[in-house]
Amino acid sequence: YEKIQEISDMVSYAMRADVSDPDALHALGGRNLDGAVVAVSENLEASIMATIISKEMGIPYVLAKAKDELQGAILEKVGA
Repeated sequence: YEKIQEISDMVSYAMRADVSDPDALHALGGRNLDGAVVAVSENLEASIMATIISKEMGIPYVLAKAKDELQGAILEKVGA
């Protein structure tokens, strides 16, 4: 939770959630977000799912952490 506290003064709404769970994002009002950060680079499948779910919810900007260039290219293709 340290990272959330660090950026909380720079954004209007900072939260930590399991973005692979669509219900969690809906409960937090994901449709009203300007952006999301997906920081689960150790698990490519989870990163892809979280990115796709975020984009399908209408979140316009999704930044996803990648552990290498190939993973980054894959995440870009799904909307990050």
